[in-house]
Amino acid sequence: MTVDEKERSLLQNNKKSDKQLFIKVNDVTSQKVGVPGKWDQTSYNASLVDGGQKYIIRIEGVLTLQRVSFEKVFTIELYCNEYGKIYYG
Repeated sequence: MTVDEKERSLLQNNKKSDKQLFIKVNDVTSQKVGVPGKWDQTSYNASLVDGGQKYIIRIEGVLTLQRVSFEKVFTIELYCNEYGKIYYG
C-alpha cells in the first residue's frame, strides 16, 4: 500500500458537501530523527475538527539524553483539502 493509498483509507467523500473528509485515526506513532538519545512515546490524542477537514494530534513522550529525561509534547495539525490531499499546517 502506498502512502497515498494509506491517506485515502482515512478519507471519505461527503456527498452533501462533495468534499473529501477525514473519518478516523487508527494509530499514531512517532520517532526521533537527527537527535541523539532515546525517545519513548507515552500517549497521543487526535481531535477531529472543522467538520472533518482538520485533525489536531497531540503527541507526548520522554526524550532521554545522557541519563537525563525530558518530557516533551508536540502538536501537529493535518488538513485535508476538498480533493483529498493531506498536508501539514
